[in-house]
Amino acid sequence: MKPFLSVFHAKAHDFKCEVKWSGAYQDGAGLTLGEEVEQCNAFLSRIAVTRKHTSKAGCTDMLTLMAMRWNQQKFNNLAISLTRRYQKTTKALQSQLQNLESMKAQLIVTASQLEE
Repeated sequence: MKPFLSVFHAKAHDFKCEVKWSGAYQDGAGLTLGEEVEQCNAFLSRIAVTRKHTSKAGCTDMLTLMAMRWNQQKFNNLAISLTRRYQKTTKALQSQLQNLESMKAQLIVTASQLEE
């Protein structure tokens, strides 16, 4: 039996995430803008196993510590993360500009015609 995503989870994603049995193994899934909450929840779920053995106050303290650790990791990796996103976006833009130029050449369309 393969694991699957819930219906509500699947509705929040595009089709490629819906059909794959685990988003963690899909290239780029879970690492895009808007999915930070899922990454945080996955990090915080590490304490789920110990939850039944702790008091309510102990659980609250552990969640607080884990959330603080998550925030510190995000802060420490912010410069690297933003640099990678910028580089990835720059490459994608260059690729799309090349595609546009090749399509203009194929269809024999000028820039002025394209603007119209």
